[in-house]
Amino acid sequence: MTFSIERPSASAQPDPAFDNIQLALAIAAPQTLRALLCDSSPALISPVQLGSVQIDIGIPLPGTAEPLDGILRYEQVHCVLADPELGQTDSGMAERQPSYPILTQFRSDLQTLLWGVRREVAIATLTQAGFCHEQITAILQLPNQAWHKSWWTQIDERGHTVQPFQRWMRSRCQVNGTFTVQYQDYFPQEPPPCFASQSRSAPVFIQPRFRPFHETLAAINRARSLLSCGPAILIASELSDAETEGFIRQGVSLYTVSSHLQTSPSRCHLCAQNGCPLNGRDNSPVRQCAQFRLRSA
Repeated sequence: MTFSIERPSASAQPDPAFDNIQLALAIAAPQTLRALLCDSSPALISPVQLGSVQIDIGIPLPGTAEPLDGILRYEQVHCVLADPELGQTDSGMAERQPSYPILTQFRSDLQTLLWGVRREVAIATLTQAGFCHEQITAILQLPNQAWHKSWWTQIDERGHTVQPFQRWMRSRCQVNGTFTVQYQDYFPQEPPPCFASQSRSAPVFIQPRFRPFHETLAAINRARSLLSCGPAILIASELSDAETEGFIRQGVSLYTVSSHLQTSPSRCHLCAQNGCPLNGRDNSPVRQCAQFRLRSA
């Protein structure tokens, strides 16, 4: 789903463009939210690193009368299961990687991924990590002294994959039917920072018409301080060259409405998705929707 701004007259109060964008964000499809993170300038994250993403709108901030326009919550992926062609065994990896001993010369401490969880929770977590059904079954049915070995690759800050590392996993089934899953990594130089991904957040601001640069930046810095986060996204229809450079130099990523969000006219009045709050409206702010389904005659 994408959306666009229709520029109001100078005397319009309040600014309908602001409300249109906030409403469109509230019902945005995942690809739109991903674009805010990956297509802003500068981008907050590369598409390869981005996992799940969601947005909350109109967040109250302590000590301020004005709520935060929105906050993006997303997963930053740091490592993924390697291509099966790398080989799932030591011998297979050794044949393809002459430097195999170097890739596993360092070992991490034993880490606990799951502690006393139900079987379905363990399955869901391992599935999200990329393991197939056969691998998950093997991990959860391991004898006490056995390990499941798999090859992974780390992803650097630019979204590039780096040298593989080996991950050993083991599980313990308790008498009450719950599972504990642990792992240990063997790596060439730097250990992975986490099992697979870490939770991140970024405040989102919508630039109203005629709001001065200093007021917008003050609001952004206030929210960043209260939320203890660095990156922020500003959605704007127009900015001068000086304002653009000023925001970027202050660590604000810009998402320009005119270049990214203008698409075809809304067709919410023709859509058959009756559960959508905008269904039937001929003045919807939505300009394109991945869930659109034409109503039958």
